Amino acid sequence: MNGFRLDRRRRRRSDVATIDHRDWFAHALPGLVAQRGTEAVAAIERLALRPLILEIDGERFGLAVVSDRLVVGEAPDGTVVQLGSASFSDWVNWLATVQRLTLSGEMTLDPDAHFHVMGWELVLRWLTDGVPVHSPGSITFADRAGEPLDLSRHFTPSDDPADVAHFLREAGYLHLRGWLDLDDIEQISRDMDAAVSSYQPDDGRSWWATLATGEDVCVRMRYFVEHSPTTARLLASDQWDRVRRVIAGDEQLLRAPVVGNIIEALFKPLGVVAGISDVPWHRDCSLGGHPFQCAGVTVGISVTAGTETSGLLRVVAGSHRASSLDEPTWRHNDLPVVPLPTEAGDITVHIACTCHEALPPSETPRRVMYTGFGLPPNDDDPSWVGAAPARDLRNEAYKLTSQPANAERVR
Repeated sequence: MNGFRLDRRRRRRSDVATIDHRDWFAHALPGLVAQRGTEAVAAIERLALRPLILEIDGERFGLAVVSDRLVVGEAPDGTVVQLGSASFSDWVNWLATVQRLTLSGEMTLDPDAHFHVMGWELVLRWLTDGVPVHSPGSITFADRAGEPLDLSRHFTPSDDPADVAHFLREAGYLHLRGWLDLDDIEQISRDMDAAVSSYQPDDGRSWWATLATGEDVCVRMRYFVEHSPTTARLLASDQWDRVRRVIAGDEQLLRAPVVGNIIEALFKPLGVVAGISDVPWHRDCSLGGHPFQCAGVTVGISVTAGTETSGLLRVVAGSHRASSLDEPTWRHNDLPVVPLPTEAGDITVHIACTCHEALPPSETPRRVMYTGFGLPPNDDDPSWVGAAPARDLRNEAYKLTSQPANAERVR
């Protein structure tokens, strides 16, 4: 197995301290720039980032490259970001991200500058945590024998479990076929039809979207296991535990959720114009808390086929190993985008830090379920760090923003 490990947690509750922004810019940041400024400048120039002006509680602090040096101080011109001191502290502590702070309204910026600020966030992670900003050509893909990895392959139960575990860690995702009983999948689809009337808008247990017809429809049913005995039986079965064990590989630390919202059932209808059914490019840790809680795996079960016309999951191979923007077409992101077309009953797996998106259906609707396997708490269980607020915000996301129109998606 390669050197990538699923348990990437490297910060604890005791590492979190309130950041005084004036002191940080006056003392902490200049020291970090002295230590890591050369690499930061290279990343800023590679991403062609404009100077950044942080307006924190009305006070301005600038970051700009001047004569090949990263200069801390008042930038005369640049991208302006407004936020409060508490939000700034969360941002520096990696409890929150640009994605979360803009979604919650705690950070304001020109929408056209969104990727520039996310690029600066990568630079901030390098300065504060030593996480290198992705450089093109730095990530390659090899199988256990050292040969080029076939990024489009799928695995069956007869494949070597060590090959399956290696592929996941190397590429950041898996496509499994033939691991589930299709009769169960057909029954689960019927259970979805029966369950949807139990959900209502604003019930805290579902997501809703508006179609081009003006109809509001349920697109995500949380706590679905309560409505589907077949799903409950599948998740408690030996075959499902085999999936867990194969994914875990020699780490054997992944565990399945046993209470609460352990699986969600999703409808992917045609013609969504408001709300979110098909989430665009993101990582499952994109709202914050990555160094405290990553990385478990997200597992999708295709209830119906996922194709170019019914919509499918796409992943950015190797993105779990890269500090890069979630938008794979943005500057100098050379990692390959891989579509995962599925048949009913297929399973997709991705590491929480792997960048992925759901392409919307263009001709036929789709159905899928999502669950996962998580890491056990560590000694200083940091599950509170960013996790609860991020989950709450996630469950409100369909009210706070809408997915891009189909015509805006790059296929």
